[in-house]
Amino acid sequence: MRKKSALTFKRPANGIIWIAACKKSKNEADLSHWPKDYQSAFKDNSSSALFTGDAGKVFPFTLTDGKQVVWAIGLGDREKISEEKIRQALAQAYKQFPDSKGLTLWAQVESFNVLENISKTISLLYETATLTYYRFDKYLSEKKNSNGDKTIKLFIENKGAISESEVSDAIETANIIAGGVNFARDLINEVPNVQNSEVLAKTILSDAKKTLKSKTGKITLKLLGRKEITREKMGLFLAVNQGSDYEPQLVHLQYRPKKITQGSKHIALVGKGLTFDSGGYSLKPSNSITEMKTDMAGAATVYAAFRNAVLQESPHTISCFLGMTDNLISPAANLPDAVIKGRAGKSVEILSTDAEGRLVLADLLDYACDFKPDIIIDVATLTGACVRALGHVVGVMGNSRPLIEELLKASEEEAEPMWQLPIIDEYRDDIKATIADLRNSTGGTSAGAQKAAAFLEHFIRDTGGKNKIKWAHLDIAGINSATHLHYSPKGSATGTMVRTLTHFLLCPLHLK
Repeated sequence: MRKKSALTFKRPANGIIWIAACKKSKNEADLSHWPKDYQSAFKDNSSSALFTGDAGKVFPFTLTDGKQVVWAIGLGDREKISEEKIRQALAQAYKQFPDSKGLTLWAQVESFNVLENISKTISLLYETATLTYYRFDKYLSEKKNSNGDKTIKLFIENKGAISESEVSDAIETANIIAGGVNFARDLINEVPNVQNSEVLAKTILSDAKKTLKSKTGKITLKLLGRKEITREKMGLFLAVNQGSDYEPQLVHLQYRPKKITQGSKHIALVGKGLTFDSGGYSLKPSNSITEMKTDMAGAATVYAAFRNAVLQESPHTISCFLGMTDNLISPAANLPDAVIKGRAGKSVEILSTDAEGRLVLADLLDYACDFKPDIIIDVATLTGACVRALGHVVGVMGNSRPLIEELLKASEEEAEPMWQLPIIDEYRDDIKATIADLRNSTGGTSAGAQKAAAFLEHFIRDTGGKNKIKWAHLDIAGINSATHLHYSPKGSATGTMVRTLTHFLLCPLHLK
């Protein structure tokens, strides 16, 4: 979709006008907020009874002059309306517009403003279009029309409803949010024979230098390779990398806002970036090894949220730690039954080389603690157990109920479902080893997501400050295969959790 946009307070004479309606009753759409001539033209159409305002349904008709084409778009029941329902309905409608190259779509803004927030409505119109028309087609010899040549423009009947500067701000917000989600999608969709740890790190650092350098606040970028990671004594991270032809990479980004307020915190984001996970010598079965290129979704999600937060001038200091490697088999690869010491000084018995993500995260979490953040949030496609327990819902665990509540609130606002799972003493006991301090797997399938979190909890250390670091772990293993999102193309990464984390990073926090 073209980024070009325009606002007019005069009804356009060309292109397609699209106007929204909610469902009034079982067999009738609510047209009460439509201009009178729209209502008359709609009712004069002999097939108009077919359109009842159901979500995502469309109905084309012409105004009485017979020239201007109008598309009615259903948003569903007004009593049940929400941002996400509007987003889903819009996505369904976008897919039904003609494929004409250079087509202009004029949105009659007031009709979509059922939430009575015109700025948010405009953002939704643009954000949803950008997400819906996304395609990862760089490897196709013949690219299909993705509707990307359409131009969305706005017209508002009431001239005093919103200013042009407010419209520009709303569109910019939409482009930032959707741009971040789509950047994460690009990273996650990239193929593993192209995107190794070194390529992924280079791509992210290149984008950060290009995209974030001109914004307010101070941004610092740092890259640690094998030499620096070895110097940091990250034995667990290095053990996972032993079978790789490529160096492990630790990308460290930091943003400091110009102004620190009472609600400002130092938030550390930690992302797992396994560019391909074969399982190592604990080899995955063939039906599980496909899609393992997406095992770096945690790093992609964390960076995209960091990117969005910086572009929207978050009030918080944000540190971002991304650990990148693959997990492959070779004569030098990590072995089951090995005992490895991590950066924190704890020894870990390797019962499964396929439980590698927690090893990378363990060293990253300990490293992040050195910077004494108030909050640490790690994000990872960590366990199949979380998928079995929650399906397409993110599992959240941690040591701070107030922090978890803030994350749950943000996920609810963004309609990206999240559910808390408990870490109990039984799970903490289960990850203790006999010949080492900890073991990286318990061998069973019961409570696997929580036991992985119990393992990570050992690496959130007391930094000696007034308050202990608040920590939350997000297991996003189940969200990349979600198929219920109309604004996420089939077979593509969803980018879920970018909006939630962005929302969280933009809000003042007053955690006790």
